[in-house]
Amino acid sequence: MNLFYGLVILSFFGFLYLMIRFVLYFIIPYRRINSNLYNKFSGRTYNIAHRGGSLEAPENTLFAFEKVLDICEIIELDVQETLDGIPIVIHNDTLDATSNGYGLVNKYLLRNIKEFDGGYQFKQGVIYPYRGIGVKIPTLEEVFQRFPDHFINIDIKKNSIQLIENVFHLVKQYNREAKTFIGSIKWSVWKRIVKNSWDNENNIYYFPVQEVIRFFLYHLFFLTPLFKPRYPILSIPRRFWILPLVNKRLVRELKQMNILLFVWTINDIRGMRDLMDIGVNGIITDLPHVLDEVLKGK
Repeated sequence: MNLFYGLVILSFFGFLYLMIRFVLYFIIPYRRINSNLYNKFSGRTYNIAHRGGSLEAPENTLFAFEKVLDICEIIELDVQETLDGIPIVIHNDTLDATSNGYGLVNKYLLRNIKEFDGGYQFKQGVIYPYRGIGVKIPTLEEVFQRFPDHFINIDIKKNSIQLIENVFHLVKQYNREAKTFIGSIKWSVWKRIVKNSWDNENNIYYFPVQEVIRFFLYHLFFLTPLFKPRYPILSIPRRFWILPLVNKRLVRELKQMNILLFVWTINDIRGMRDLMDIGVNGIITDLPHVLDEVLKGK
């Protein structure tokens, strides 16, 4: 008898949960974010060059960015800071991975970093085709000057008030508020942005880490209509460990909220096709020329 009543109670709460989920998911309207960005990038899948296409050319260099200008509407890059406080385009906090320099980036003045070969470590097969041809590590300002019409996705790598302040200063100086996406995988960087009131309506941000977690809790339990979006771009990996994150329901929910979905870092053709088929807004890849062929249906 106790088992019977237990099953009845369990069934009642299960039915109640399903009813609440139905009301939330199909009746209550989603909260939409006011953003012109969604209208710009909705409708098809865009090609986003990760570090300029780090498997095709020396990453985070003007040389790499130049190679993808005709096929990529958005360039993704990383910024660190030199000893003299200049935002410089490089992923690691050391020079060793991409150049013939060594040690921490922030221990060198910009003029010293400019002496290093930014293509030194790039390898194709058994050769290093970009050594000694003049590839340099660029500053963020040089990128803005060279590519004024392209959208730039900036990942701020260091929790430095000087670096963050200088990035925002350059965005404003070059009138790039509407063409620059700003964020960081580090929550500490985002807390500093909020603390200093840089998270204003003039700049475009993608979800900070804690906001991503909060959103997926709503998404997991079919409570997304209750989620109040603040940022227009969700940039996530396709999977977290073995757990898939991207599916048709996610794409549909984000579309209801006018939020763009960028997925990283996709370098296999099948993955590119699958994401294009379900309608993600952007694919971030190290192989932008391969993705270009996939997007063209070849």
